[in-house]
Amino acid sequence: MSLLIVHLAGGAAGIVTGAVALFSGKGGPTHRRWGTAFAWSMTAMTVSAFLLGLAKGQYFNASQAALTCYLVVTALHAARAADGGRPRAMWLAAAVALAIAAWDLLLGLQARARPSGMLDGMPAGLMFVFAGVTLLAAAGDLRWALAGGARGRQRIARHLWRMCLALWIACGSFFLGQAKVIPEPLRIMPLLALPVVVILLAMLYWMVRTLRGRTGTAR
Repeated sequence: MSLLIVHLAGGAAGIVTGAVALFSGKGGPTHRRWGTAFAWSMTAMTVSAFLLGLAKGQYFNASQAALTCYLVVTALHAARAADGGRPRAMWLAAAVALAIAAWDLLLGLQARARPSGMLDGMPAGLMFVFAGVTLLAAAGDLRWALAGGARGRQRIARHLWRMCLALWIACGSFFLGQAKVIPEPLRIMPLLALPVVVILLAMLYWMVRTLRGRTGTAR
């Protein structure tokens, strides 16, 4: 029960703090303060979700918790490391991402082998999609590890898309995956999907601004 409380509290705090950090000016004190709170909240939420998933035999949920935690940690690393700094950490990040991707691929194959094509209520295709996304993240880690660390706008872009994807997973898990806990009058699918779509659009907006050099540092 204590793990569930930590999970729910961390998830709720993560969605709120992440939204504030996402829509605040990048590099400013508000963004830094709320972004740090988001990272801590998401760490609590994902670690508890990982342990709960293993305890309940919900292995895809556990792998998603591991992926989300990985995204938050590597995003925080990108924001706080100096240009080209700490390339060794990227080798470790790549190893973690590859392990998560292999886990999702294995789960996807197990789901595909079942008559329903599902595992823990999730379709095999979704597991393969997340495995692909995680492989792309691992490729980014390897790229910057070989280059001696991320630099400039690319380092900030690395921070942004990983934090945004972590927030997107958290919102999707709550608004779509746990819709049954939302009061029935508000359980309207277009309304529930809106936060998930908004986060993707905001991520694209900030990525374009960052790569064009029109935003400040995320540190």
